[in-house]
Amino acid sequence: MHCRECIHMTRGNHELRDFYRMIREQVLTFYDEEIWQLVIDVLNEIPIGIILDERIFVVHGGIVRPDLQIEEIRHIQRGIDMEETSTVEGKLMVSLLWAETSEENGIIVDEKRGHVFGPDITDKFLQNNNLELIVRAHSYHKLGSYESHEGRVITIHSAPDFNEEEIHYGAFMNVNSADREMHIKRFQAVRRPIAIDWQKL
Repeated sequence: MHCRECIHMTRGNHELRDFYRMIREQVLTFYDEEIWQLVIDVLNEIPIGIILDERIFVVHGGIVRPDLQIEEIRHIQRGIDMEETSTVEGKLMVSLLWAETSEENGIIVDEKRGHVFGPDITDKFLQNNNLELIVRAHSYHKLGSYESHEGRVITIHSAPDFNEEEIHYGAFMNVNSADREMHIKRFQAVRRPIAIDWQKL
């Protein structure tokens, strides 16, 4: 990799054992359960969130309460399965990965969508943690990205062609610490690779 310090990964709501059961079949075709467990261990070590340039909070879903402190997120134990929600830290981790934005003030807990937070919740969270912006994913948009909460939340959807009925873009963000500028790049899907029947290899 050209610049390992320049590319950051955060954990998504699909980085869990059950969702990767199809990958398990592929791994076991060539390796064994020990290697499969290593794959899961790596997924579980991906950080829940990061802070870029001391001002941008990056997380897959969003925030779950206005008084949430960054230190609480730092205390979430790395290496645990998302299914392990019996602890306070485990429940917080899952909530952060599934949260959604709303343009209405306040916060609600939706049975299907999880925590849904509004602009006032974003304002309080950013102010309490001396931050300027939340960058998240989790939500589809045909242009690959969109702003909400008066520009204080940016959503990046990096999977083009998610909806096969219409053309849409994926996107990624480049943060330049030198000029404090954020550049969003959009891209279209490329031709899908040939499907492989792993059972026949």
